[in-house]
Amino acid sequence: LALMAAPLARVSLRPAARAGASSRALRACAAKTEFLARMSHELRTPLNAVLGFTQLMQLDRAEPPRPEQQRRLQLIREAGEHLLHMINDLLDLTRIESGGLALAPSRVELRELVLQVSALLSDAAARQGVSLELLPGPLLGIDADRTRLKQVLINLMSNAIKYNKSGGRVAVTVEPAGDGTVLIAVADTGVGIAEEHLARLFEPFQRGPHERSGIEGSGIGLALTQALVLRMGGTLGVHSRPGEGSVFRVRLPVVPD
Repeated sequence: LALMAAPLARVSLRPAARAGASSRALRACAAKTEFLARMSHELRTPLNAVLGFTQLMQLDRAEPPRPEQQRRLQLIREAGEHLLHMINDLLDLTRIESGGLALAPSRVELRELVLQVSALLSDAAARQGVSLELLPGPLLGIDADRTRLKQVLINLMSNAIKYNKSGGRVAVTVEPAGDGTVLIAVADTGVGIAEEHLARLFEPFQRGPHERSGIEGSGIGLALTQALVLRMGGTLGVHSRPGEGSVFRVRLPVVPD
């Protein structure tokens, strides 16, 4: 009888154990989110000071730096700006996870925004030897946070440039989907992504095949991009083949005229 009762006793404890484990997991997640948010804030203050002093040294007319010193200062500034961008992305991601990221939705003219982002990234594309092809579509208004949607487009288009090849191209198209939504596609002719990496592509700190590629990146950008798109009532998907390139598609609701 004791042996028969033992399994029943273990079964009766499972719901309570499950509830306790779930509660501990929630507390751990909340503690992690709070820690990352605090650390992001703490890191930004000294980093902004480093960037500020570096810029002052670059612009010093009384004691101008020598060409070699100027080059080193520029490297410090570029590395610092990359780190600051990563910290800002991490801070945004923790805000979204904790429900603390407030959006300011308004009518956004998508065609205008795509052209603006393309102009911002034209120099980066030229340095990489990548051509930008734009098909921004008709005048369409969507209900979105303009700043965050701009951040989404910058992340997707800069990735398409960064992970491309010299002589490659990035095509950005915008077209009505016919179901009350608009489809934004960012296609590149880069290295592509293997199927085994696609499943974890939108997880934070997952860079897949680019982990050891030598290309700067933190693995936060796509996770943040997907989270922002979802918060604005849209979806983000990807289709990719190794050696052929990738296509990221954002679908967002259109505002009726």
